[in-house]
Amino acid sequence: MKRTRRQYSADWKAKTALEAIKGQQTIQQIASHYEIHPDLMTHWKKQWLEGAAQIFSNGQEAGARAAVELRIKGLDGEP
Repeated sequence: MKRTRRQYSADWKAKTALEAIKGQQTIQQIASHYEIHPDLMTHWKKQWLEGAAQIFSNGQEAGARAAVELRIKGLDGEP
């Protein structure tokens, strides 16, 4: 019998990654508790830590990225 692929919500990933960041339990213990692979936990923790700087950027990077995307669309001739 084939097991269907599980999909996790962003809130759930953030919650489990935050537990890993706190360091009260090992990655292995947290992964075992939630029945997921430890590599997945490590990946989510890394994503959390890399994305944390964007929270405090006051939207400057997002605004610059949007401007570049608009410029690219204009060059491609797309409306």
